[in-house]
Amino acid sequence: MLFFVQTASHAYTVAALDGVATALSYDALFAAATVPAGTYVFTDIERLTAHERALAAAAYRVIGTAAGCRVLNDPARVRGRYPLLRALHRDGTHGFDIHRADDAPRPARFPVFLKQEAAHAPALSGLLENQHALERALAELEAAGQPLDGVLVIGYAAEPVRPGIWRRHTGFRIGDAVLLDMPVTEATWCVKAGTVGLADAAMYREDDAMIRANHHARALRHAFATARIEYGRADFGLVGGRPQFYEINTNPHLPVPEEPHPDATRQATQDFAGARLFAAIAALDTAPGNGPADAPPVALDHALLAAQRANGVGVMAWRP
Repeated sequence: MLFFVQTASHAYTVAALDGVATALSYDALFAAATVPAGTYVFTDIERLTAHERALAAAAYRVIGTAAGCRVLNDPARVRGRYPLLRALHRDGTHGFDIHRADDAPRPARFPVFLKQEAAHAPALSGLLENQHALERALAELEAAGQPLDGVLVIGYAAEPVRPGIWRRHTGFRIGDAVLLDMPVTEATWCVKAGTVGLADAAMYREDDAMIRANHHARALRHAFATARIEYGRADFGLVGGRPQFYEINTNPHLPVPEEPHPDATRQATQDFAGARLFAAIAALDTAPGNGPADAPPVALDHALLAAQRANGVGVMAWRP
């Protein structure tokens, strides 16, 4: 049996795995005295409070030592956006740095922009070209009611592939597998959902070759290892041909079948990448179908979890 442990409002991300995996909310996990044996993938770790992470880490340890069980993404060890990007800057992977907004940041290089640490949302600012612009933007955020703790100052690291066109590349880690996935193209440096019609047939052919050859696998594996993440999706750009990682999402929205793409090459690439991705996810299951043979339910008897149940204290109903 395969379980994805998530915040309750983000279970939609694994809807494509219906019949293959089960979504389990942290609320339900923390309230349970026992859970079935199986593979548990802990996600949304960046959205949890410190107390919730401690509870999740306790569950991770109990389940991980039980017969017939496997666990991925240790909530006590996973690095969020700030420590990950700092580590990648220090080891030379990145040409850009990152600072906390509430620590009087003075970046050595500009431009920079502002972004929330825990939320997978658009940037809080445009590109800020100098220290004065940064300080003004931070003051405006505070004046508007946005606390600066949890806000990051991130160096700009993007390069248009053509004038006015940028691309965000993606790659998954699924257990031991590292897989380059589909890119997104947009008419802005802050690529999010993509813009229909910007990519052309030449881009599609290049994407197909890169994805089938699994380009950037070594850089992706290094980023995931640095983040201590065994399941997730990395978003990155290419600057001078070098991957520059923006974040790793531990609960990525898995692709669902869409209308056929008008370009045959693009459709073939999507089919190939999707089949490879879902095969890797299915392989996480300790015993597909009926669960580990003869494995008893796992008692969540860790003292921290038992105290949580005894106190009847639920987790917060809202998160980023």
